[in-house]
Amino acid sequence: MLKRPFGRNGLLVPVLGVVAWLQLGCGWELVTVLWLIPVGLAVAVIDLQTLMVPTRLVWPAFAVEAAVIAAASIERGQARLLIGAGAGAAPPARSGRPTSSAG
Repeated sequence: MLKRPFGRNGLLVPVLGVVAWLQLGCGWELVTVLWLIPVGLAVAVIDLQTLMVPTRLVWPAFAVEAAVIAAASIERGQARLLIGAGAGAAPPARSGRPTSSAG
């Protein structure tokens, strides 16, 4: 088991938050990153301890992140970018033709 997975006195999340703020400045980009720092660290620690990615954290985090990105796009007047993001996130379409084995 990992002892103190978030650093001494639990300061890893705030330190990474300050680093992100220094790199990105104040803005919507920072909001998306600040949400992912604690979630990403929690997922990493659980994965290191159990060798399994906790989907109970990943999927809700994905939904929150998608909502934050949508809000940021709309607020910045770039809502058209959501169409491309949605198309990229969508599963591939099926052709409807059955696959056959060569033979």
